[in-house]
Amino acid sequence: LASAGEIRGRVVDERGAPLASWQVQLQDEAAGDGAPDWGTTKTDVEGRFEFVDVHDRAHRLDVTSPTGGYP
Repeated sequence: LASAGEIRGRVVDERGAPLASWQVQLQDEAAGDGAPDWGTTKTDVEGRFEFVDVHDRAHRLDVTSPTGGYP
Protein backbone atom coordinates (compact mmCIF):
# COMPACT_ATOMS: atom_id res chain seq x y z
CA LEU A 1 0.00 0.00 0.00
CA ALA A 2 1.21 3.46 -0.83
CA SER A 3 1.22 5.90 2.03
CA ALA A 4 -0.56 9.23 1.71
CA GLY A 5 1.29 12.51 1.89
CA GLU A 6 1.70 15.03 4.68
CA ILE A 7 1.70 18.80 4.78
CA ARG A 8 3.69 20.33 7.62
CA GLY A 9 4.57 23.90 8.35
CA ARG A 10 5.26 26.57 10.90
CA VAL A 11 3.48 29.90 11.37
CA VAL A 12 5.73 32.73 12.53
CA ASP A 13 5.51 36.52 12.75
CA GLU A 14 7.68 38.97 10.81
CA ARG A 15 10.49 38.56 13.38
CA GLY A 16 10.39 34.76 13.15
CA ALA A 17 8.66 34.24 16.52
CA PRO A 18 6.22 31.30 16.59
CA LEU A 19 2.49 31.99 16.56
CA ALA A 20 0.73 29.51 18.87
CA SER A 21 -2.96 28.56 18.73
CA TRP A 22 -3.50 29.98 15.25
CA GLN A 23 -6.02 28.12 13.10
CA VAL A 24 -4.79 26.56 9.84
CA GLN A 25 -7.37 25.36 7.32
CA LEU A 26 -6.52 23.03 4.42
CA GLN A 27 -8.58 22.49 1.28
CA ASP A 28 -8.01 21.23 -2.25
CA GLU A 29 -7.02 23.96 -4.69
CA ALA A 30 -9.13 22.19 -7.36
CA ALA A 31 -11.19 19.01 -7.47
CA GLY A 32 -9.15 15.84 -7.87
CA ASP A 33 -9.57 12.10 -8.00
CA GLY A 34 -10.93 10.50 -4.86
CA ALA A 35 -12.26 12.12 -1.73
CA PRO A 36 -11.51 15.81 -1.22
CA ASP A 37 -8.78 16.86 1.22
CA TRP A 38 -9.90 19.36 3.85
CA GLY A 39 -9.40 19.96 7.53
CA THR A 40 -8.60 22.40 10.27
CA THR A 41 -5.94 22.31 12.97
CA LYS A 42 -4.25 24.73 15.37
CA THR A 43 -0.59 25.58 15.67
CA ASP A 44 1.32 24.30 18.70
CA VAL A 45 3.46 26.45 21.03
CA GLU A 46 6.24 26.47 18.40
CA GLY A 47 3.82 27.53 15.63
CA ARG A 48 3.91 24.07 14.00
CA PHE A 49 1.00 22.33 12.28
CA GLU A 50 0.54 19.11 10.31
CA PHE A 51 -2.02 17.52 8.01
CA VAL A 52 -1.67 13.79 7.25
CA ASP A 53 -3.16 11.46 4.64
CA VAL A 54 -3.44 14.12 1.92
CA HIS A 55 -3.37 13.46 -1.82
CA ASP A 56 -0.52 14.47 -4.11
CA ARG A 57 -2.18 17.55 -5.60
CA ALA A 58 -2.35 21.31 -5.04
CA HIS A 59 -3.84 22.54 -1.78
CA ARG A 60 -4.72 25.89 -0.24
CA LEU A 61 -3.88 26.84 3.35
CA ASP A 62 -5.62 29.68 5.16
CA VAL A 63 -4.28 30.94 8.50
CA THR A 64 -6.42 32.80 11.06
CA SER A 65 -5.37 34.32 14.37
CA PRO A 66 -6.92 33.14 17.65
CA THR A 67 -8.98 36.35 17.63
CA GLY A 68 -10.30 35.68 14.12
CA GLY A 69 -8.08 38.03 12.07
CA TYR A 70 -5.49 37.24 9.44
CA PRO A 71 -1.74 37.64 9.92
